[in-house]
Parts: sequence; C-alpha cells; structure tokens
Amino acid sequence: MVEDSEFRIEKREVPALVRTHKHTALEGSFMCSAISAEHTGRERLTDLLNGPEPFVPFFETKRQGATLINKDHIFVVELKGPDVAHDDQLSNPMGEMHLIELTLGTGGTFEGQCLVTGAAGHTRTLDYLNRTQHRFIYVDAPEGYRILNLNHVISVRDLGKR
Repeated sequence: MVEDSEFRIEKREVPALVRTHKHTALEGSFMCSAISAEHTGRERLTDLLNGPEPFVPFFETKRQGATLINKDHIFVVELKGPDVAHDDQLSNPMGEMHLIELTLGTGGTFEGQCLVTGAAGHTRTLDYLNRTQHRFIYVDAPEGYRILNLNHVISVRDLGKR
C-alpha cells in the first residue's frame, strides 16, 4: 500500500488510445499532474507529451503497471473522454481556430480544427507551425479530440478560420 507523503504529487487519469507509427493501438491512460509547472491550472496532456523526456509512462488497460512509450513513435493520441485541461488551450485569446487538413505519414488525410496562436495579426497556420516549440498539438476533429505528433505529418492545408 502506498502511503501519503508530502512528496506525493496528485495526478489525474486521462483515458486515451495511443496509435504508433507502426499502427499499433494501445488503450489505457496517461497520468497528468493536478498542477502544471509551466502555466496556471492543470497539466495538459500536451504538456506531458511535449516535455523534454524521450519516454512517457502509459498505463495500458490490459497490462499491470506502466508501459514506457518512446514519444518519437507516437503517431496520434485519441482522447477517450473529455480532458478538461485542454479547454483553456482551445480558447486562447491570442489565437484563432483554423480548419486544417493534414496528410499523414501513413498516406491518409485527417481534418480538424486547430488553435493557431501568435501575436495579433500573426495567426497564420504557416507561422504557427514553423514557430511552435511543440511537436504534439491538439486537433478538434469530428470524431473527437486528437493530439497529433507533427513529426508524422507530411503536409498541412489551411481550410480557413472558424
């Protein structure tokens, strides 16, 4: 039994389906901190994925304990429930929602809305993608929220602001 400790960090479960570039699908959960070290509010799943560590713990439904996944091989994360921590990211006043079409490394295409952030008047998709420090971004798709690894995106078309 794990005892409470002053060093224990409160975590919340974020159910997800992880797809790797080899088409493996892993169902389970990530554990995100209740408090972010980078901004006010909770740690977002994108905060965890965009962190400098090459591996991220994932708790598979069918296995005991954590599986450590190499982030380079994560293709897309499909959120299985609402991750309330992403709401503030999708309503950032420094950005605009753009409908985008992405051509993926698998050859398929994917369409959804993405928050394109930047200085006032500089919210072009091109600027955002070229200046972002993040390789994982939220995309609000008709099927639900996805987090895409930009390293597995071949091309992006901006279909307009929403």
